Amino acid sequence: MIAMSESGTILTDMAVEQDEKVTVKLDSQIANAIQLCAERYNLEHVKHMRPLRKAPALEHGGVMHTMLAHYYRQKMIGRIPTEHNKVVEEAIMLGRLEAAQSSFDLVEFDAEDLPTFREYVLAKQYDGWIVKAVEQPFTKLLYSSDDLDILYEGIVDVIVEDPKGEQYVVDHKTESRRSVPFILSNQFTGYSWALDRKVCINKVGYQTSLANEERFRRYYFTYPDYMIEEWKRDTISAVKQAIGWHREGVFEKNRTSCDKYSGCIFQKVCVAPPELRDYKLQAYFYKDKPWDPYTRDNE
Repeated sequence: MIAMSESGTILTDMAVEQDEKVTVKLDSQIANAIQLCAERYNLEHVKHMRPLRKAPALEHGGVMHTMLAHYYRQKMIGRIPTEHNKVVEEAIMLGRLEAAQSSFDLVEFDAEDLPTFREYVLAKQYDGWIVKAVEQPFTKLLYSSDDLDILYEGIVDVIVEDPKGEQYVVDHKTESRRSVPFILSNQFTGYSWALDRKVCINKVGYQTSLANEERFRRYYFTYPDYMIEEWKRDTISAVKQAIGWHREGVFEKNRTSCDKYSGCIFQKVCVAPPELRDYKLQAYFYKDKPWDPYTRDNE
């Protein structure tokens, strides 16, 4: 969470003064961390600690997003289908470059990411989508009072219009095992509210044992007013709670969330004796720049 006083001072690393008006900027990643665990929020978004190496699923997701972004951006300007093969090869080159610049194994890229991307393009090339925007950032005022403004920010993968004229916010999700997206997700609900559109979760599966219709699935979510209003209420409440943590300088552990989402990455830190926790942080994590809500969200 980036909290600023009226003078613009960043307050994530210090107590928030009671008499200052605060402007908070957040996205679904920050909202998730607040709602999961105060200490996790503290380590991720106050101390800005990141694992030394991304989880393999996130690395695959990042590379696939790069290739899909180029593909859909070129489709938006009309290069497909007349230059279809050239666009696909350009996208693959960009994906390989991103893989090479990280700890990603290029042999793994050629064996998994490259064929998955090619097969996705072939499976979906005649879907009738008209691409309206690619990697579009947004900022929208979620809440305003005399002492607090909350800005909700992010970046969406694609906005498309289908053959019936319906527009959707599309979020790409890679997977190695079949899973169903959760409609109450902060990410998807926030996209629907901020951009006033339905949401499509575009699954890109790496499971070579499955047929393409099982690997490349699309889920469409519509958010009625009551779901949007409840999400806004809950998010505003969570932000106010987090401001209290900053003011008190206390970030308590939520022990009921430690095993969620395949287990919290900070478990090895939290279970260590207090005098060893800084050592554990330095051994397994590094201090990064503050999280940018305009960063692509690979939840």
